Amino acid sequence: MQLAGVGLDAEVVRHTTPDSKKALGPMSYLLTLAQVAGAAAAEDSHRAGGWRSARRQLSCWLGNGRLYGGPFCAFQECAA
Repeated sequence: MQLAGVGLDAEVVRHTTPDSKKALGPMSYLLTLAQVAGAAAAEDSHRAGGWRSARRQLSCWLGNGRLYGGPFCAFQECAA
């Protein structure tokens, strides 16, 4: 596994259409990011021990590589 994500990054991937990827390439993800980021964050609720809690979650990433989405350092320190 290189990367798994939930939240904002998953929504961007889900909403980026094949047509926009074909026409705009990687820029299509930035366009979709602008659209998705403007929407309200999804509400995440949990139940434990009879209690229910809800919170807003923007994003969560798990990865064992160094880079995310191309050249972006996310999981390990990158040389400057």
